[in-house]
Amino acid sequence: MRLKNILAGVLAGFVLAGTEISYTSYADETDMISKDTVISELWEENWNGRGDDGVIFPEASYKRHILEKWVEDNYGDDNYSWYDIGQIKYSYADYYRDLVSEWDFDDDEDGNWFITTPEHKYSFRLISGKWNMIDENGDTADMFMPFSTLEEDEIPVAPFLFIDDDGEDSPRVVGQPAKAESEN
Repeated sequence: MRLKNILAGVLAGFVLAGTEISYTSYADETDMISKDTVISELWEENWNGRGDDGVIFPEASYKRHILEKWVEDNYGDDNYSWYDIGQIKYSYADYYRDLVSEWDFDDDEDGNWFITTPEHKYSFRLISGKWNMIDENGDTADMFMPFSTLEEDEIPVAPFLFIDDDGEDSPRVVGQPAKAESEN
């Protein structure tokens, strides 16, 4: 009799656990994963490059642009499971692999990055704060914002930006400090 009670208790525990798991699983599928979370997860999964300052090197910026555009164009589409990050990762990996299957990426080790497709050869130039993807005819095929993969404390000061401080004088405020208005 005692063995029957133990077995019944264990069986009841499995039934309750199964019900809870099913309920939890259903509850997780009622909320789509946010776009920001999807982008962050996909980027972490797919960026395998070195740290790039986004205003000096275009590679990370362009690959981030492709990812963000895919999420923006497809978010909420029933063809993808926006409730399961694992499925989203597979879907994006398939998309990206198909997109670049015939592309050749080339870095000339001099700061220039190129993409050669069966139709075009693209170069990249930073113009007015945006990367421009330019074809061999000089036409802009795409534009996107810089994206840096460097940590905050790793971002180098660009060679054209510097502090001219020879150490002879102390920094000082020029002009009058702003006065706070009284609340009377």
